[in-house]
Amino acid sequence: MRTKILCLLIIFPFIAYSQKLERTDLIGNWKFIYGEKNTKIKNDSLSKKMTAKYGIEIIVSDEKINRSDIEITSGWYKDGDLISDYWKVSENGILVYRPVPKDKLDYYKKYTVGVIEQLDNDKYYFAGPILINIISLKDKELVIVDNIYNLHYELN
Repeated sequence: MRTKILCLLIIFPFIAYSQKLERTDLIGNWKFIYGEKNTKIKNDSLSKKMTAKYGIEIIVSDEKINRSDIEITSGWYKDGDLISDYWKVSENGILVYRPVPKDKLDYYKKYTVGVIEQLDNDKYYFAGPILINIISLKDKELVIVDNIYNLHYELN
């Protein structure tokens, strides 16, 4: 009996961790609930340089963090000003491709190399999608990383 319990305790974390993120898991309207400073990220080098040079200490505490809600459909991703009609799921989160404005498409095609790319939907996007890092997605809660903050969203 102990052997069975021990095996379950060893195997279960691997099964839980290996669950793959799917596009359908993300579809919905995600309401921003709150943000918190990521405790794994220490003071940045800029604040250390300012402390050394000017003798002032930069303290970030009790900040009010405001973010837009996120709307995700099978064809659209919208998070404030970041709006795209093409997104994918990666191991780390969501890859959002920024569309090239139609009025600038001819310029980018003619004068640039490697700045834009044509994807499988035959539309043009800026090369290098934006990665939205997902920390966790469970029940109706989504937690993503934005710079030094963990942002918590709830599915409406």
